[in-house]
Amino acid sequence: MMVFFSALSYQERLMGFGACFIVGYVITFSSFSRFVHLLEGNPVPFVSIYSLGNILSLLSMGFLCGPSRQLRLVCCIRIETVIVK
Repeated sequence: MMVFFSALSYQERLMGFGACFIVGYVITFSSFSRFVHLLEGNPVPFVSIYSLGNILSLLSMGFLCGPSRQLRLVCCIRIETVIVK
């Protein structure tokens, strides 16, 4: 997988990012059509589609900086910035 990302040109990375980002947010916003199910007590349709859209949007950053660097940046956050005092 790493070889695939390193072989992409900058324009191809931008196009991959844009496509994943847009599709992710379209899926996220389409999940609100199942919001009525959430209010009726069945959260599974809404939550599953909403989460899928968010995950796809987050993974789109892998096209710009690469998946290993993205994972390092996410795991490198200092615990003091996360804890609310």
